Amino acid sequence: MQTPNNDNSPKKESGSKHASDAAGAREQSSEIVGARMPAMQREKRDYDYEKTLDGHIAAVRAVAVLADGRIVTGGNDTTLLVWSAATKEEYAAARAEIRAQYARMASSSTDLSFGIHAESQNSLLRQRMIHAALRGHTQPITCVANIRDGRIVSGSADGTLRVWTERKGDSEWISDALRAHAGPITSVKVTEEPHIISGSSDGTVRIWSEQARGRWQCETLLGHTGGVESIDRFPNGDILSGGADGTVRIWHRLPSGWQNAVTVNGYDPIRAVTVLGNDEFVSVGAQAVSTFRRNPETQMWSWHMLEGPKQPQVLPNGDLVGFTQEPGIGVWRCNEQGAWERIAFRKDWRDMIQVTVLTCGGILMRTGWMDEGRWKRDIEVFRLDEDDNLCFEVRFTSKGARGEVGDIPFPDGRFGILHDDGGVEVYRGTLV
Repeated sequence: MQTPNNDNSPKKESGSKHASDAAGAREQSSEIVGARMPAMQREKRDYDYEKTLDGHIAAVRAVAVLADGRIVTGGNDTTLLVWSAATKEEYAAARAEIRAQYARMASSSTDLSFGIHAESQNSLLRQRMIHAALRGHTQPITCVANIRDGRIVSGSADGTLRVWTERKGDSEWISDALRAHAGPITSVKVTEEPHIISGSSDGTVRIWSEQARGRWQCETLLGHTGGVESIDRFPNGDILSGGADGTVRIWHRLPSGWQNAVTVNGYDPIRAVTVLGNDEFVSVGAQAVSTFRRNPETQMWSWHMLEGPKQPQVLPNGDLVGFTQEPGIGVWRCNEQGAWERIAFRKDWRDMIQVTVLTCGGILMRTGWMDEGRWKRDIEVFRLDEDDNLCFEVRFTSKGARGEVGDIPFPDGRFGILHDDGGVEVYRGTLV
């Protein structure tokens, strides 16, 4: 069904973040089960703290990286922030310069002290780090994506998409507001043409095409009876959507418009869908994960379900990673016969908090444990090597001074530790 958006032309607007015994138990209880240990030291990726992005006043929910290295963050404060592409060294130098400036002030007056002016120092650092603040959304920003020509698109709980264009030379961005959805935007995908595909809690998928600069038209895909939670695109151009109604739908383009070519009904609300190729995809539900494969001769789809993993996520090669009941972290693979096999497992005595798949293929695991009456948070990164060994790469302990709400992968392989006050600690990985 095609639904032109001629009556809702975009509006141009401008907008300017246990004690020592426990430590021993920790080493004894962490092990790899079900996978061969590597016979020699393999190349690994080490993560190094890069910088902290302190500018939002509420938690960050979405991240994009521009071609020139600038980071774009969107959060619950309804604002997009464009950060300068400062390196780790440049960031550290700016911070040191500001601290030295305030230290000189403190030494010349008994009324000034380093601690009192900590927020002023952070404010100056923000001014240097933030390239632009983009305002226009009226509710939390849920997703951000790049358009290949340098523009960015953001989706919000206010039901709108905004396409942001930078005006060169003055750090100002203008936006086209795309209004058609009747509910919060849940996901957005940008194609090469470029088209923008958006999913919403209103149960629709919309495909936006630019007829002329700043003039957008949308086609509406109807079929879901609950909110669309996730969308992806097949290499052949077909669109995949998963909904809270428990259905997965494949949409195919015909000369007459888009049609719902395949519908798979289930009982489990879909949280995420991931395309692995034209003939394979994975859907993650609230209680189970399913791999779907198409027979090239019959063109019929078959699927195989796996129940049990907690917080499951899909790795780039189609494997599944998640927390197990033991407890620990496991990796599963669906073989050619359709049977799921657990190919790796790592026990852990600590409380499992979160698992995140990084865009470079790493597996980031967050755990919590008590040490001398204090709650410690560990972040560890693992990776499957070419022999399917679950290899430990790096561990570091969060100080826990600020409330942490999760981790977020960056498109360029970095990741951020998110804080409830809107800060993002950025870590970059290098092969060592």
